[in-house]
Amino acid sequence: MDRPKRGRPPTGGFSTLSAVTSLRMPEDLRQQLEKSRKERGKRLHREIGLSQELLYRVRDSFIRERNEARDPALRALYYLLAEVSEAVTFPFPARPADLRPLWRSDPFFFQAFRLAVGQLLDELKPTGEVKPPSIVDNVFKAPDDLADYVASGVFHALKSSARSEKRDEKAVWWEQTTRDYQIFDARRDLGIKTQGEES
Repeated sequence: MDRPKRGRPPTGGFSTLSAVTSLRMPEDLRQQLEKSRKERGKRLHREIGLSQELLYRVRDSFIRERNEARDPALRALYYLLAEVSEAVTFPFPARPADLRPLWRSDPFFFQAFRLAVGQLLDELKPTGEVKPPSIVDNVFKAPDDLADYVASGVFHALKSSARSEKRDEKAVWWEQTTRDYQIFDARRDLGIKTQGEES
């Protein structure tokens, strides 16, 4: 005799679930999850359940651990870039808790951010001769060539990427390198319009 199924069938990013786990949690943590669930639902333009939000967060924690182990120096650079973005907006020791960095929306702060990042990278520059490593020397003879290729590829992906079954071939190489925060998330947060949206 088959047992009746309980609860709603899973949908969304975690729709093929087989393992069942019963979980108790403090009420304050449940309330935080509930708030986060509603915010994620707004971003995804669909309703998600509390268990879905919990699964998203568990998955993201594993992704974050993997990314942190992958390149500690890059994690440090992310932190420093965030510090620079806040400092150019409010260059004083005690910063407001609700500070919203303005480097993206104000030309003055953007120029200050750009210059500060350049100076920061100059300080972090490794010593030694600038010559192409063997992994790229048959394609890129100078750092400028590699930089132009990467920057144009990333920006092309930003301009053409969308949540769609159709993928622009030039954008695919970049999208395949992303795992957690996707290229279309970056496009949204930077306020960049796709080529179709510009017309």
